[in-house]
Amino acid sequence: MDNMIALYIVLLSFLLLCVVTTYVVAMVDKGSDYREFKIALILNFILYAARFYFAPWKELDVVFYALKFIPLYFLCNFFLNNRLNQYRLEFVGLFIFSSIAGASLYLLGFKFEYYSLVIAFGSFSPGFYALIHFGRRLKHIVDFFYFSIFVIAALVTFTYPFAFIIRGSGTWGWSAGVIAYIAIMLGLLVKILEKKVDGDYKLQEELKLINAIYKAVIHDTSNDLNFLSLSLSRALKDENLAYVKLAYERLSELIKFKAEIRKQFNQEKLSYNVELSLILKSVVEHYQDDFKKKRVQLIVTYPHQNTVASLPISKESLVNSILGNLVSNALKFSESRSKVYLSMIYDESHVYFSVVDSGEGISEEIISSVTNFSKVRSSCGTSNELGSGMGLSILCYIIKRIDGDISFMKMKRGTKVIVKIPFLKQLTDILNNKDDSHDNNVISHA
Repeated sequence: MDNMIALYIVLLSFLLLCVVTTYVVAMVDKGSDYREFKIALILNFILYAARFYFAPWKELDVVFYALKFIPLYFLCNFFLNNRLNQYRLEFVGLFIFSSIAGASLYLLGFKFEYYSLVIAFGSFSPGFYALIHFGRRLKHIVDFFYFSIFVIAALVTFTYPFAFIIRGSGTWGWSAGVIAYIAIMLGLLVKILEKKVDGDYKLQEELKLINAIYKAVIHDTSNDLNFLSLSLSRALKDENLAYVKLAYERLSELIKFKAEIRKQFNQEKLSYNVELSLILKSVVEHYQDDFKKKRVQLIVTYPHQNTVASLPISKESLVNSILGNLVSNALKFSESRSKVYLSMIYDESHVYFSVVDSGEGISEEIISSVTNFSKVRSSCGTSNELGSGMGLSILCYIIKRIDGDISFMKMKRGTKVIVKIPFLKQLTDILNNKDDSHDNNVISHA
């Protein structure tokens, strides 16, 4: 009994130390939410203290033991990044069912190990979910560590029903409790380190883009200022402002790119309700004159339904910074009298945009440079069109920032680019009376 009392005191002292440590960590790391972790530790401390006090009464001990479901739920939800929230009612229902089943077995005169084992299964139900989740990801060292934590927690939970019939199992159970909470605090440390590593990676990615933008701005602004200076001297000499106008247009495009990327840097994740069909219509309105001028045919395909979707990006940014870049690039590298295809489809969770041209095709080197923001790449178009060389890098960055995806495919002739944008909420069909056929808009030029 003296050994058991000593273990009780050690466990309660350690739990109290864990609570204090977590509060200190939360005060230092204000950017993370430790609320559920603190609730789990505080509730566990209260329940263990109650069990220590009511230990001679086996039935009350079982009740407090079953209530460990509540701190375990918060603990699992913390390590699972709130994945349990969507199954909260199911876990509560399973806990209530197992408690009723265990109580029924007790009233029917079954032995302690039988009715307490049934209660243990319901009490540990969030832990089973955590074991399955992390068990599928054992190749990752962090997930393997989290899996080990819940294996120890399972051992602690399922040794309890045998604490009164197997000599020494009670001592093991309380000793394992101390080990479990040592592992849990190490898990908290791992989670903090994981967040830091992930934050450092994101910072490096943003620094790459900033570096690319800086180079582009310095390089292109210098070129345009030199060009503008030369044009002004020619304009004064020949009374021709055509070169000044061209330089001004290039500087305007550069300013627009800078404004778009600044918007993505500064804003938090927002939700925009956008009518999907208007996106491609806006692209056509913006670029149809350019297509006419170069005598390139733009073929646009999208569903008939006027569907409103909640997107993580505004229609203006989508048209100007993403689709505008892709369409203007496709036009830039297309020969006169060729075709560019722009299409849109969507399913329940994403909208997909596709741009296909018939130019030379994008190289793997350029794909790598724009997706990794490693360097500014600028090439002349088929009609010697110029660019800042950072358009693709910017759109890749924006898509990555809103949890979208972009893929580049070089075909036998031309390039195909597919952009995938997630929906934030379920789709709402404005016009349900229309069918799902597609509308083809062709801008033809002789």
